[in-house]
Amino acid sequence: MQPGLRRRLAVVAWLVAVAPSVGGAQTTTSEAASLLVFPKVVVDGEWDTTIQLTNTANRPARAICYYVNGALTFPGLPPGPTNPPLWTQVDFRLSLVRQQPTQWVVSRGRELDETDNVCQPPFTGCVGTGLDPGNVPPVAEGFTGELLCYEVDASGAPWSGNALIGHATLTHVASGAVLKYPAVGSAGLPSNDADGTLCLGGEPSDACPSGAEYRGCPRSWTVSHPTDFDDRDSDGAASLTRLTVAPCTHDFLTQQPQTLSLNFISTNEFEQRFSAAAQVTCWTDLALADVSQVFERDIIGADWAQTEIRSAGQTPGGFRLVQQTAHATVEPERASVVAIVPPQLDGEPQADVIRVAEENVP
Repeated sequence: MQPGLRRRLAVVAWLVAVAPSVGGAQTTTSEAASLLVFPKVVVDGEWDTTIQLTNTANRPARAICYYVNGALTFPGLPPGPTNPPLWTQVDFRLSLVRQQPTQWVVSRGRELDETDNVCQPPFTGCVGTGLDPGNVPPVAEGFTGELLCYEVDASGAPWSGNALIGHATLTHVASGAVLKYPAVGSAGLPSNDADGTLCLGGEPSDACPSGAEYRGCPRSWTVSHPTDFDDRDSDGAASLTRLTVAPCTHDFLTQQPQTLSLNFISTNEFEQRFSAAAQVTCWTDLALADVSQVFERDIIGADWAQTEIRSAGQTPGGFRLVQQTAHATVEPERASVVAIVPPQLDGEPQADVIRVAEENVP
């Protein structure tokens, strides 16, 4: 988003799109799950993030969560071998009574406090009120990454309880404008063997002798978006689309981030096709304009396009995606931003593995 557009944020719209369960990649944004991911969490001085998480079950629910910081080592410089992502993690535990919702602002965290007030009408100033879910640590400014939570039993072992659902709200600090999107969930399966290796989709293997323990993670997404342009010099409008990409494989044991090669196939209104490619390590938030000029209106030759994003064969891991499209006008001076989780494409089952830290394995 251009700096001028950021300063002029006045009107913000938000949409939630359900990611349907298709093929072997059956993540969900509308049903409770055992593995929940908020792919876009930002605390950078300009934006802050509020997490809402709910136990939908009529019993207690417990979870272990990881903040994963995908910020570059040298912010402002292009990513590459000399400027890798930090890929640092902070973990914490949550405990929710039956049907309990909870929330916290990521920059503040949430300390245990038995004197917390109850949120009452007109429901203003409710941050941090209600029953505490546990000690949630604050995140330092400069964090750009994801939040991953998986459900556990009373002993702390991974468990397919399928009780969790959530939303993230990004708030523009200066204007109060907001973006809201649903967390992306993977339902737990009865085959969960409760060890420190979480298996998402796929067939039995050495790492996953019981096969899939959670629904698979998609390796393909489809995004409908306006093409990028900036006509504001002639009192026109501007449009810019960004994609947040979070790989589904994580190794919190050896601290090795996942790298994906992504292929982009874009089709315009006249069914002409254009292609591009990009590489993602750990986590990224990228503008389509930075991937390739083919996403510009003058190149693609249309106002709208549909783009398929697929992980390439040499790095066939799954990933989660959040789309953010900003639109600005000069007369009248206003801006709107929409954040959605786009639909998945039908595809083959994908195997991804999350290895959790030893201290989180009972």
